Amino acid sequence: MAMASLVIALIALVIALLSAIYTRRQAVEAAGLHEIERARHLEERRPTLSGEIKRLGGATARLDVTLESHEPLSAVEVVIPRGQGITFDRNVYGVVPVKPGNVALAAFACNPYTGDAAGMEPRGTVSWKIDLADKHVSDLRLEAICHGPAGQRWDAILIRAHVQPDISKTVW
Repeated sequence: MAMASLVIALIALVIALLSAIYTRRQAVEAAGLHEIERARHLEERRPTLSGEIKRLGGATARLDVTLESHEPLSAVEVVIPRGQGITFDRNVYGVVPVKPGNVALAAFACNPYTGDAAGMEPRGTVSWKIDLADKHVSDLRLEAICHGPAGQRWDAILIRAHVQPDISKTVW
């Protein structure tokens, strides 16, 4: 009788251990599925930005970037890839400081009065003064890094901005 009780207790122990292992595996799989779902949801909410370059005169222009999507952003950084003949004016709030002699290729959204970093509201626009080289592209390609209010981060958001032609160089 004691032997039968011992065997039954051992069988119950083995079943309990197998049940615990199975439950642990299910929890790990559920956590992995949750991470995949979170990443998918983040990609679905990826911001959409548009750009426009308006000439102010000569080699000076203004880059306007507009948030086209429907959710606000807490921070936006814009980078101009090298070799396009367009750089940020180094003397403007929001332009990432560079060493003397270097060109400014990065800027962030900021309050134009204080220079403090700022976010963007849907359909809102941020602007920076830019410098155009004599030879520059007619369609600027920019990349943005955006941060959401709940700590989300989206990298390498492509922005295209058409450069208005210089009408002073138009032949009549």
